[in-house]
Amino acid sequence: MDYDIIIPVAKKDTNFVPRVVKYVKECFDEVDIVYIITNVHNIGKIKRSLRLYEKCEVLDEDTLLPGLTFENIRQLLRSQKEGLSTGWFFQQFLKLGFAETEYAKKYYLTWDADTLPLSHIKFFEGEHPYFTKKYEYNANYFVTIEKILGLQKETDFSFIAEHMIFSPNIVKQMLRDIEHSSVDGNSWFEKIINAGDYNSVFPAFSEFETYGTYVYHNYPNLYKVRQLNTFRCGGY
Repeated sequence: MDYDIIIPVAKKDTNFVPRVVKYVKECFDEVDIVYIITNVHNIGKIKRSLRLYEKCEVLDEDTLLPGLTFENIRQLLRSQKEGLSTGWFFQQFLKLGFAETEYAKKYYLTWDADTLPLSHIKFFEGEHPYFTKKYEYNANYFVTIEKILGLQKETDFSFIAEHMIFSPNIVKQMLRDIEHSSVDGNSWFEKIINAGDYNSVFPAFSEFETYGTYVYHNYPNLYKVRQLNTFRCGGY
């Protein structure tokens, strides 16, 4: 099963992302195109660093979808609470918003820009994509999920890993459901922001937890679940 990869890249990761692309291309046999999504000011530097690799495209994060820009998200967050991390929300919205672009095909894999694969990894068992099982838990994520989708936690594990295989068709259906929720807002990303509880010390939204919960509720037999050996202090 072929798929594309998207890697949102912040300025701090621009020097590291060529190594990520190198390992991704070595370890993922079924990958087709690697899309780097970043600020326009980083595009020239990243393109030069990736010139040795075929099927790599660098996209301007602020032109991926109408209205989905760093500045717009910053303003929406400021209307809720000062000090909320715009980049943290924005990269999650980019991962979901990619489903609505002309680039999205049957499946796409989102991969963290600070993460290296160290062995060959398959992301499908036949026609079934994999969820990677994790065990962190943040109840505040599910406050938002219940407001925007009317869903509660469906599993005894977490969907928050260093990657996620998304079905664009399911993502688009989920975003339409969010848009039809009773939460205030003119777009799915504005409604997500407005649904958050920012009095909590814990983050208010996870794109992976939201998508995983939605899939488990609506398509319980589509994905398989597995565990991978991962190490989160690789930078050391």
